Amino acid sequence: MQARVRTGTWVAALLVVASGGVVMSARPAQVAPSTPATTVSAALPARLGPGESATSRLRGGESVRTTVFAAAGDFVELIVTPVDLDIVVDVTAPAATQPARFNLTRRFPAPEVVTFIAAVAGEHAIDISTPALRTDSNFRLDVVAVRAASNDDRDRVAAWRDLQDGSVNGRGGIPRGSAERLAAALEVFERLGDRRGAAHALDEMTSSAAYRQTPEAEATFSRALH
Repeated sequence: MQARVRTGTWVAALLVVASGGVVMSARPAQVAPSTPATTVSAALPARLGPGESATSRLRGGESVRTTVFAAAGDFVELIVTPVDLDIVVDVTAPAATQPARFNLTRRFPAPEVVTFIAAVAGEHAIDISTPALRTDSNFRLDVVAVRAASNDDRDRVAAWRDLQDGSVNGRGGIPRGSAERLAAALEVFERLGDRRGAAHALDEMTSSAAYRQTPEAEATFSRALH
């Protein structure tokens, strides 16, 4: 039986149910709450550390930059929470010539989650921009974690990578293993208790033509609602 999926209101309900109503919170469920130091300005501070955050304003065609220091082998997690923007985050490691791009959220103003393992020690440049030309809106950047990477952290980074790669192909109906990658990401997020990641994975699945064609699709969507 093929799953019958409706987007819009159904997807919004799915995100709230799947994430326990916290999909739009500033921090993922697995991170202990803290009181970050918050900076509100037109530009981001030159550097942010673990537990710190900053709020800035972004205009179409512009980008803002900060840096985060990480030692080699550190796990880094950032969350950018837009008001009504499609956020793009580019991370450039020390001495790197090309940034790593993070741009998962495209259909609704949900947080952009950035996770990576630092290959080398040093300041990592964080550039935040939006493809929307006619916009002028605030966003918040939280440095959730900078710590020595555990095996669970490495699994989490791989799951977010699977989610981003699977969503790009899946939304275009291109198989290329996209359905399998989305399912694998969901499995990891559920094992780690990462409710934000699971909510993002389920949303991508509802939008993925490739995943909706799999026999597992209906069972996955039904499980998300219970």
